[in-house]
Amino acid sequence: MKRDRSTHDGGGRDGEHHDEYRIRPSESPSLRTVFSVVDATGRDQDELRPLYEVIDPDALDTLVRDSAADVRLTFRYEGCEVRIDDERVRVQVAAAETIDSDPDPPEPE
Repeated sequence: MKRDRSTHDGGGRDGEHHDEYRIRPSESPSLRTVFSVVDATGRDQDELRPLYEVIDPDALDTLVRDSAADVRLTFRYEGCEVRIDDERVRVQVAAAETIDSDPDPPEPE
């Protein structure tokens, strides 16, 4: 299965990168978001908290698919910055969010 993915380095930030994924016409933007974060971080889907705890998946799908205007959304999910428009999902991943990291590191004091 072709993933329609491209990866870019973080522009000088150590270990940071972003991945871009095309949203296929047969896919919902909300599912593409979850699959993109799984792929970009190397984590299992069952390790991620549900997307609905961050954003309403039905509203996301409706807004991206049915809007007459260009839509761009940005939000944080599982330590990643997620940007969505009508054609792609972009996942910005910091080095600390790779598979070998703690998904919820403690806050600095």
